[in-house]
Amino acid sequence: MQIDLIASLFSLAVLLILMGLWMLAASFTRDEAHRQQMRLWALANLVMGIAYGLFSSRLTLPLGWTLVVANFLLALAYGAYAVALASLFGQRHYLLIKILSISLGTFALYYFEIIRSDDSYRILLLAGLTLVVWTLALLHCIGAWRQQHSPHVIFMTLTLASLILVSLTRLLAAWYSSDFGYQTLPDFSAIIKTTTFVLILAPPLLTVGFFMICADYTQQRFKTLANLDSLTGINNRRATLALAEQALANQHRHGGDLCCVMMDIDHFKNVNDNHGHAVGDEVLKKLTALMQGRIRRGDIFGRLGGEEFALFLPNADEAQAAKLADTLRQAIADTHITTTKGGALQVTVSFGVAQRRHRDEPLSQLLSRADSALYEAKHQGRNRVVVM
Repeated sequence: MQIDLIASLFSLAVLLILMGLWMLAASFTRDEAHRQQMRLWALANLVMGIAYGLFSSRLTLPLGWTLVVANFLLALAYGAYAVALASLFGQRHYLLIKILSISLGTFALYYFEIIRSDDSYRILLLAGLTLVVWTLALLHCIGAWRQQHSPHVIFMTLTLASLILVSLTRLLAAWYSSDFGYQTLPDFSAIIKTTTFVLILAPPLLTVGFFMICADYTQQRFKTLANLDSLTGINNRRATLALAEQALANQHRHGGDLCCVMMDIDHFKNVNDNHGHAVGDEVLKKLTALMQGRIRRGDIFGRLGGEEFALFLPNADEAQAAKLADTLRQAIADTHITTTKGGALQVTVSFGVAQRRHRDEPLSQLLSRADSALYEAKHQGRNRVVVM
């Protein structure tokens, strides 16, 4: 079966332009965090579609300049794909290196196509440039794969690895077909045509993978935001209690101690009434940051609502929990909180500590005892730690 590259290029040109427009439209409805990456990928698809269109019309347009412009657009789109991937994964995208590579490649394309009229060198150059760009994109994907084993990142990684093998095959075939190659070897034109056909199918396939990765990241971001308190950025009530249940389950399986520390800002209503809710919000955020910097990495810290917080300490007994609570209490009492209005406030916090009595004690009972200890701390005069 003979592959009609001209018809295939034209069909793919239309497909890529439509996919580019679709992704551009979709970027306006997606999470703002990935909007720029989607637009860059959409632009790359549009540029790639124009390049494919020029390739397919080379029988009607001046051949030399058509190939130079089309190959330049092709290299530009490849670079944009790699930059979009790196930016999506939060990695350095080495934009300057890619721009220089594309610029040098374009000059070489002009030289070999217009001045020397040598197709073998042009194919060799483009194959090498394609190999470099896909390799950079693969490295970006491998870096993301190490951080999270998303099936769509794995799909993109394997696809790029396959494209690198195809590009390497095309590069070797172009090398042996050029003046540098061994003239005694058989004709490699069939391999070049086949690998070319495979490579022109790559952008639509990679676009699907890229869009699915964006969807994964958006879903993950929304899931994270759903578990965070919008004001302080720490765990909200639902996430805190869910993590606490997991900690209780781990203690039930593996043993060890577990403590709950309830805390409440003293006379916080007076702060809101006398200084306004904006200042009250500042106090909450600054106290949260202060406490976050003094707890252990594996501790569970969250805001239950209003001025009430909870801290769960795996592998800590009540003496250790009380010591940490008193450290937090003293640090807060010694802190003068400067507000955006220019004033300085000093607040105190009361703490209630309870240790889980046995492995079967439910979370509700542990919270109730810690809350009773907190109530007792308030009753005794506030700004103190009470152990239940």
